[in-house]
Amino acid sequence: MPNNYLLEEIDATILTNQINNIINNKHFQDATISTYDLEEVNIDDALEDLDTYGFLSSKKVIIIKNVFSNYDNKKFEKLVKYIDNSLADNLLFLVCKKLDNRLSIVKQLKKNSNLKLITYDVSAVQYVNSLLKNYKVSNKAINLLIDKCKNDVTKLRNECNKLSLYKIDSLEITEEDIEELVVKKLGESSDALFAFIRNLLLKNKKNALKSYQELTEYEVDIFSIIGLIGSQLRLIYQIKLLIEKKYTFEEIANKLNLKSTYQVKKLSEYSYDYSYIELAKLIKEIAELDYKIKSGRVDQNIALDMFILNL
Repeated sequence: MPNNYLLEEIDATILTNQINNIINNKHFQDATISTYDLEEVNIDDALEDLDTYGFLSSKKVIIIKNVFSNYDNKKFEKLVKYIDNSLADNLLFLVCKKLDNRLSIVKQLKKNSNLKLITYDVSAVQYVNSLLKNYKVSNKAINLLIDKCKNDVTKLRNECNKLSLYKIDSLEITEEDIEELVVKKLGESSDALFAFIRNLLLKNKKNALKSYQELTEYEVDIFSIIGLIGSQLRLIYQIKLLIEKKYTFEEIANKLNLKSTYQVKKLSEYSYDYSYIELAKLIKEIAELDYKIKSGRVDQNIALDMFILNL
């Protein structure tokens, strides 16, 4: 059986429990434990430790965190060679936040018979149910909790502990309890920004206003938002024009210096909902809005709200 493990750190507590269980099952309880975080140290330090013998005990546990940070192909080749011929007295854990299957090293490691891959494959719903198994909770309440925690396992665990303590007398957790006690976790500002743009381009005023309110929690500069709206509208206009001229998505991506044909495809879907006249009008309006805010002619706190409502 291999003594080398590749783990995803979905949750710090789960990771610690997984490592401790493996250490116990492999009978490495008395081994020395060394941890290397590749965001702070060089992988050479960990490789040297793997190739040397311990002083107090022949057995060693080596934990390499953020293993794919500062990726260096030559140095990782040494790591692969070690795994191919690993020492029985070493127990190695390679830990990453999320496996990036695009990396060649990940593909190589996953094929290695001397390395065992461990991923956290329990769904968020299952995880919440396991934490609140002694409580009455509706599916709707569970989904609300998961949405507020953005599938963050650590936050889910902490919020479940808080809710269970709060409702220990009744043993029932309601949607109202979750709304009252659980603070919504913000996702990435870029995700919120593009959700806003998507709702705006779909002319979904209600969701666009809601997305914009979420954006204000990130304190995203209003001129960045206006700039992105203007650039997306101009791209849609250009894509619409080039499609009519029978350009392929790949040709359009190259002509407009876009990263992928996928971006062209998505923006082209919006283009069918707008005429050239409408797009030109919106491009002009967003440019005028930018000028009016900068010149103090309109209140920036309500300017975008009015733009959305007038779509």
